[in-house]
Amino acid sequence: MVVAAWSTLLVYSVFLFLMLCSIPALWPCIAIYLVWVIWIDKNPENGTSLSPWFRSLKVWKYFAEYYPASCECDLPADRPYVFGYHPHGLGALATFATEATGFSLAYPGIQPHLLTLSNNFSVPIYREIIMALGISSVSRRSCSNILKRGAGQAITIVVGGAAESLSARPGTADLTLRRRLGFIKVAIQQG
Repeated sequence: MVVAAWSTLLVYSVFLFLMLCSIPALWPCIAIYLVWVIWIDKNPENGTSLSPWFRSLKVWKYFAEYYPASCECDLPADRPYVFGYHPHGLGALATFATEATGFSLAYPGIQPHLLTLSNNFSVPIYREIIMALGISSVSRRSCSNILKRGAGQAITIVVGGAAESLSARPGTADLTLRRRLGFIKVAIQQG
């Protein structure tokens, strides 16, 4: 149920946007919104502004129950972090983009930023949802912008990407790393 809900969110976002576009009275607002999204708003590249309220909604607890996570070590908040996540899936969302697993309580002073493909920020409404969760673009520029903020900033890269999700099968945990070592370069460059 949880996977289906998140997987269809993109489709529902497009559908809702098209429904709003069918209302002529909203066209000026939609035009302004599209100009904002396409030419002005750089939040996905700069480390989006997240909403603590949205990240703490009770609905995210269902994601955390489906993909349980636990804290294995203490991390000091005196440096930036690059986390690699495997396997590709909603577990990263529950752990690093919501407060469902209690990340901020377990690691006070560390602000996680889950990263995703830049194309996800071109879908109206859906982009607002993922930005409210603090999700940013996985581009090198975005990684650098977030980590340059200094101590306590953390980026989470799902290292296998979409290729890994397409090769997923029950009972397997194949890691896709070929030509996907940019996260290591980012970690070295940012110290």
